[in-house]
Amino acid sequence: MSAALALAARDVLAYSAQIAAVVATGLVLARLLRLATPRVALSFSQGLLVLALALPWLQPWTPASDAVARMTVTMASLASASGGAGGARGP
Repeated sequence: MSAALALAARDVLAYSAQIAAVVATGLVLARLLRLATPRVALSFSQGLLVLALALPWLQPWTPASDAVARMTVTMASLASASGGAGGARGP
């Protein structure tokens, strides 16, 4: 797996976990607030949707080059620890 693909998979997994946390918190909050009227419930749900879609812009941005460098060092150290370059194993 390439480093870029690994970073993309990590980012998608983190974003999915954050959306799940926002939705779960929103469902519990809606239950606690007992949103009775459909208009209020719809507005609340739309607010959750906006928050979930805005998550990438609400977080501080970190350059990907640092993460790629750390991943490369980690992969290189794992390869050297397993006894071969690139993790290839001999007979």
